[in-house]
Amino acid sequence: MSELGIENKNQKLIVISQSCDIAHHSIEDEPEVEIIICSEIESLNAMMTNSQNPRVLNLEAIKLDPNSGATPLYLELKAKNKRSISKDKFIDQLPDETIKLDDHNSRILCQWLASRYNRLALPSEFNERMRTMRNFKKLLKKTNNFISALYISVEPNREIESHETYTVNLLALTNVNSSETPEAVKKLINQMATHMEENNIDTNTIIRSEKETSVATIKALKKYNFDHFSFRDTKNPTPPEV
Repeated sequence: MSELGIENKNQKLIVISQSCDIAHHSIEDEPEVEIIICSEIESLNAMMTNSQNPRVLNLEAIKLDPNSGATPLYLELKAKNKRSISKDKFIDQLPDETIKLDDHNSRILCQWLASRYNRLALPSEFNERMRTMRNFKKLLKKTNNFISALYISVEPNREIESHETYTVNLLALTNVNSSETPEAVKKLINQMATHMEENNIDTNTIIRSEKETSVATIKALKKYNFDHFSFRDTKNPTPPEV
């Protein structure tokens, strides 16, 4: 598999081309297959799940074993490890039938790939105000099994002076399996709201399940990514693109 970019046994290759493109009859129109190289990891990083970070994604796959049955397999994907390979190199490869992605994680993968191009760009001044929030990673980690995504709108969506005020609508979308709002989610949202208010950001927060949320509501907001929380250097407020 070295010709496909696999360098060690802990690395896997996920095909991210749509199946119709792979099977397309014209090699001239579809000469290549898109793949991404990923690595096995010991556990999931909550900051890297649910397509929250556009550069790195942690996924839970399923490892099938004839003796032990199905067990979780944790994978880390990096946007910089996407590749396009010739179908000539790909055509003789067979899939690993012992590793699967369920529908939920397949959707997350698709959302993460798309977020590279359609994610929200927030003003640097707003990001700077949020950058100093304490315990954000710890709080987010505790909500990992409950929150599908955080959605946000920021007005005005531009740079303002430090004494001026942003107005934010923040929606915490809980997954369909949560029958009631877990305390960890309430604590995260309450502390985010408190931090915002302390930093001259007027805040309206809502916690709602996927079943209760309309498409129109989602369209009115943008998914809130957390990559800016990883960069603490005030001389470089905008994280570099990979």
